[in-house]
Amino acid sequence: MKFKFNLILGIYLQLTLLIFNYLISPWSVEYWNVRGWTTAAKQKPSTSTKYQTKAPTMASAISSTASPISLFRQLKQKPVELHTSSSLPITGRKTRGRRRYLHLCLASSSKPIIELEFLSPKPEEDGTYRKQSAVEGSGEKLLRDIMGDNKIELYGSYGKVMNCGGGGSCGTCIVQIIDGQDLLNERTDTEKRYLKKKPDSWRLACQTIVGNKENSGQVLVQRLPQWKK
Repeated sequence: MKFKFNLILGIYLQLTLLIFNYLISPWSVEYWNVRGWTTAAKQKPSTSTKYQTKAPTMASAISSTASPISLFRQLKQKPVELHTSSSLPITGRKTRGRRRYLHLCLASSSKPIIELEFLSPKPEEDGTYRKQSAVEGSGEKLLRDIMGDNKIELYGSYGKVMNCGGGGSCGTCIVQIIDGQDLLNERTDTEKRYLKKKPDSWRLACQTIVGNKENSGQVLVQRLPQWKK
């Protein structure tokens, strides 16, 4: 009888020790933390005028029974939002991206550009000239390339077949600069050779650089000036 009593007492003590070890184990602490979060989630979240957390889930409710490690992981996963006078919250990550985007916009808007307007070689029946427009960065392209990109006719009927492709060896890509000559480069030796007896306003489009990367303004160009009467 005494042996049975000792056996039952030993089994009871072992079970008590196992239950105690389970309650103080890490898994049990996490379990009670979850139970604490569930209880806190039913309560109204406290409002703050300076800092707010946004997620309406279990991760956003912070219980007093939560462990410090769990709280640190919770705050590390989601950045804290700062509420300013603006109606939209601004986080640290969004602010950096917004500043970088604003910096790029300012850099692109400060780039000098040249506005070009091309007149037809001959006037229409009402006496007006047909106009075509183009815009290009200052000092980036030749006049010939700009006209080609915007599908503006440069060569006459013979020049379409006989032109050298922009090499400066045919002298067929002739234009007349009516206004804005100071925004272009000086005449090259090739232009001086082919346009020796022509007006100073005549240029070869394959030799004319539009802008110098610093200036900006408007240039008025007349196509095929050799067609004029």
